[in-house]
Amino acid sequence: MDKLLKKVKSFSYDAPNGNKIGLGLSAGIAFYPEHARTPADLLHVSDQALYRTKKNRRGSYTLAGEFTDQFSQQPSPEN
Repeated sequence: MDKLLKKVKSFSYDAPNGNKIGLGLSAGIAFYPEHARTPADLLHVSDQALYRTKKNRRGSYTLAGEFTDQFSQQPSPEN
C-alpha cells in the first residue's frame, strides 16, 4: 500500500490554465472475516476506516483493526 501511495503522489497534471494539479489517495481497509461477517458490515467498517484516515492523516490508509476490534472479536460463522 505504501508503494501505491507514493506512486499516486508522484503523478501530476498540467491543467490548460497553467495550474499543476497533484493527486492524493486515502484508503480504508477491512478484511473478511477479520473485521466483518457480512458484505454490508465490511463496507461499513472499511468506510469508517476511510473517514478516520481522512480526518487524521490524509494521503495514507487505515486498517480497520487499527482503531476498532468491534467485529474482529466476534466469533466466526463456523463456531
